[in-house]
Amino acid sequence: MIKAIVDTSPMIALSIINHFDLLLKIFDKVFITQAVFNEINATSGKNRFGQKELAEAIKTENISLYTVNDSIFVNKLTGKLHKGELETIVGAKELNCEFAVIDEIIARNFAAAFSVDTIGTIGILRIAKRKAFINELKPLLLQLHKNKFRISDKILMEVLKKENEL
Repeated sequence: MIKAIVDTSPMIALSIINHFDLLLKIFDKVFITQAVFNEINATSGKNRFGQKELAEAIKTENISLYTVNDSIFVNKLTGKLHKGELETIVGAKELNCEFAVIDEIIARNFAAAFSVDTIGTIGILRIAKRKAFINELKPLLLQLHKNKFRISDKILMEVLKKENEL
């Protein structure tokens, strides 16, 4: 069974491209922390990406809400990273997850220092393509890029080259 705990950014990204369900297809058990739940639900107006999908996934118990045990550690380091990122990393350790799904490079490096394996939105999409859940990455990555999701042109080109989509 492959367990993952997911930070805010990948859920928003997958919602933007209408592929939130990939988390549930790729991982057997998916968790989010309270801070991530709060971050997703903090936005209002038209840019409420992920709220509807997350609410449904929690209601159907496809995603479980997890409260970290070591909140003292999280509180001490809040400011170095966002609380959601810290709780995701700590939760990954506490739950013995195979992956923490995090996009931000600083948070991924921090997770690596604690021996937490990470994967980001692009990694999820690459796995989804290999498993034939999606046909190609290029239109999805371009849609993310168009919606101001932070993907550098360099990374975009590298990924498309690796996936033979240039």
